[in-house]
Amino acid sequence: LDIGLNLNISGPIIRSAPPPERVEVLPESPGPDFVWVKGHWAWHHEHWEWFNGRWERPAQRGAVWIPGEWVSQNGGWVWVEGHYAVQAPPPPPPQTERVIAYEPPPSSIQEAVPAAPGPGYIWVQGYWTHHHGGWRWVSGHWDIAPQPGMIWTPSQWVREGDHWVLIEGHFQPQSLPPPPPQGQSVEVVVNEAPPAPIFEAVPPAPGADFFWVSGHWHWDHRWVWVHGHYDRHPHFHPGGGWVAGHWDRRGGGFVWVEGYWR
Repeated sequence: LDIGLNLNISGPIIRSAPPPERVEVLPESPGPDFVWVKGHWAWHHEHWEWFNGRWERPAQRGAVWIPGEWVSQNGGWVWVEGHYAVQAPPPPPPQTERVIAYEPPPSSIQEAVPAAPGPGYIWVQGYWTHHHGGWRWVSGHWDIAPQPGMIWTPSQWVREGDHWVLIEGHFQPQSLPPPPPQGQSVEVVVNEAPPAPIFEAVPPAPGADFFWVSGHWHWDHRWVWVHGHYDRHPHFHPGGGWVAGHWDRRGGGFVWVEGYWR
């Protein structure tokens, strides 16, 4: 993000701490070029008053909204105004020395995921690394993506000949695998078993006719995690919902069975 260091501080110092932020259920966006301006507390007529969030169309296409916040200062609280910022392409990941092991990595550890420290945080899963001839577990943690809408692709070990190579985890723009052409069924047999599913914290639904489409592993010359998301039922009815896809073992390999609406 192209953001300056100048803070647009407005208003007096308030001696009373602002209440906790409210959880807002986002209504449907009016269009693809609108951004959500989240709600916030304001000091109005000597008491705290909540101002609801809203959809806005930024003056500059591609701009994102940086929310305002209350900052502790001089024994009180001062409001820092929100503002729009121009989104810049993410910098390339730094070049790091490859981590190689000549034995298969241990099974992943099922971690207890603590509560997120705040909105916008993404869980970065733990993983095994190979250090000084031995395996060492790197614990998971919460982190904030460098840009809105990005997701975390977990670290994974990939076999190359007689050794294994660690593919470091990284943030990337969210994308879904392209659907097969209409009227055709594409069946790809993968000879390598998919990793264990990743636990995802499901956010509140944006509406009554939205359903959670759970994340899953996708094979693209290596295993890539496709994060879950909310989607609207095309023909909503009582008892309807999303039946998740799954990997089905067939013969000596695995075949993806697509999810569907019921």
